[in-house]
Amino acid sequence: MKFVFIVSELALALMGLQRGLANRTKIAALRHVQFVGGKDHLATASITDLQTTVTYRFPDNSGSGEPSALILPHKELLRLVKGLRGDKCYL
Repeated sequence: MKFVFIVSELALALMGLQRGLANRTKIAALRHVQFVGGKDHLATASITDLQTTVTYRFPDNSGSGEPSALILPHKELLRLVKGLRGDKCYL
């Protein structure tokens, strides 16, 4: 399944998710964002530092409704999204 997001909404969500980002860690997964899509037609992006979890819910614009998951590095994804032109982002 692919995720389809509105660029401005995804950028706003990634900036808000920074609050849950682990500052100093040797565990690489704690610097990544987990995207999960499901049958409820919502996609969630979440990040954790093992004490705090921050979650943002998006409407699932892909239209498939298939369960899926994707983990991407937060810093690189934010940099990529800020540089995007256009209305939609496909992950």
